[in-house]
Amino acid sequence: MIDANVALRVAQAHAKSWTVSAALEVSRDLKRSTAATLDFDSGAGETWIRIIDQGRVIALISTVIPVAFVETNFSNTDVRNEFATTIGVPDMDSPCLCACRETLSDAFGESSRLDSIDLNGFSAHDLWFATV
Repeated sequence: MIDANVALRVAQAHAKSWTVSAALEVSRDLKRSTAATLDFDSGAGETWIRIIDQGRVIALISTVIPVAFVETNFSNTDVRNEFATTIGVPDMDSPCLCACRETLSDAFGESSRLDSIDLNGFSAHDLWFATV
């Protein structure tokens, strides 16, 4: 199990220095040297950038706080941003993350959708769905 509490608190501490442009820069760094595509629609109010490779999401980058969930087998996990925190996961659907409710709501804002997450074992996609 990957305890995401510390990483999310560190990321939240840098939220004021984080912008959509910074999140896009980190996303471009991550997808560099791959045929992967970025999926993001800022005009629709989206708060996550997805990196998709061969039909699979291999990374999720928040535009709210400087955190990126990246598959550990992805070839490029080098992020050149002093604020960004990267959390490696086996895949986006593996329920390998844990965090307390307070950390999640402090980081991503209070939402009743956070109640749908099993705090003792959730996936990056679970978090994405609850905070999108």
